[in-house]
Amino acid sequence: MLRDVVYDYLWTQIREKQFKPGEFVNLNLISQKLGVSRTPLREALIVLEAEGFVQILPKRGIYIKPLTLQDTYNLYEAIGALESSIIMSVWSKIDENFIRTLERINGEIAACTDYARHYELNHEFHFAYINLSENTEIKNYLGRLYQRIYDFSGINYGQKFQSNNCAGHAEFIRLLREGNPVSSADYLRDVHWKFRVPEVFHA
Repeated sequence: MLRDVVYDYLWTQIREKQFKPGEFVNLNLISQKLGVSRTPLREALIVLEAEGFVQILPKRGIYIKPLTLQDTYNLYEAIGALESSIIMSVWSKIDENFIRTLERINGEIAACTDYARHYELNHEFHFAYINLSENTEIKNYLGRLYQRIYDFSGINYGQKFQSNNCAGHAEFIRLLREGNPVSSADYLRDVHWKFRVPEVFHA
């Protein structure tokens, strides 16, 4: 579908910072470059706007939205609520072997010194249980939230964040092993994904 091709192009340009946060992008120039009409372009932009990446401003163009502190807070809250819900729904699939998998990944996170690799491992940790869900809509939506909060933010979250993140995973694993789904789900929502400015923006 042409709209999807256009979407992938725009998404890549934003992710690779060819379209930078805070900048305006000319709709006509994109249409000419891709050799497509404005219809599939607008359809793709509507999706990106709904996902929070851009804002369509009549007569001004396409505004690439920067990630504000309030946006970050909202994203943390949304991810925490959805992950908590998933844990409750997939609890019967979580066994000792699965918990050991999480321990292995978290061990790699603890030993990791490269931010890009840390992000990959963090994604692997969380999507280990997210992918246990059969709800593809929630999984796809969470994927976009992760991309916005990590890939598109341009923030280097710093060593302190990485250390606290690893410790949070360890506590979550401990709660899983205790066998209490409510405590595990509540921890994700109310503690692990609780936004704390100093932890995010300071090394």
